[in-house]
Amino acid sequence: MLTAEGRWYLIAWCRTRRAGRGFRLDRIATAQPLAEQAEPRDLAALLRGSAATSAERPATLDALAPAP
Repeated sequence: MLTAEGRWYLIAWCRTRRAGRGFRLDRIATAQPLAEQAEPRDLAALLRGSAATSAERPATLDALAPAP
């Protein structure tokens, strides 16, 4: 998750857009668990690609990056 301008965002894969996306937590009205398995995604790449201009980078992001 990221925080920007006092709002929290869940950075996740959007199946509809087939891309990483930031979901504002205050706009999520309902959620339902599904039986399907999510495909593994590069979370660090999704976070780096976030469009939130003033997002605060989590301290744990470096640990998510693939090893060189």
